[in-house]
Order: sequence, then C-alpha cells, then structure tokens
Amino acid sequence: MTSRIRAMIGELLYVAHRMRRAIILAVPAVGTVMMAAVAQHYHLLP
Repeated sequence: MTSRIRAMIGELLYVAHRMRRAIILAVPAVGTVMMAAVAQHYHLLP
C-alpha cells in the first residue's frame, strides 16, 4: 500500500467523520423544518 493511498483513505475517514457530525446535527433541524412546513400547509399553526 503506497503512502498516497493511505493518505487518501485517511482523508476519506476524516471527511466522513466530520460529515457524520454535520448529518447528526442537521437531521433534527431538517425534521423540525419539515414538520413546521407540513403544519403550516394544513393550517395547524395559529
């Protein structure tokens, strides 16, 4: 295994780790926005 391939794998793992945190933070926000949009669409909000 060359050092270039090892560096690429390390970079992919690093990006995936960073993205995982972003995804975990984004999911509740997206869910809340979608719930609000559906509630507004059906006039459930005052």
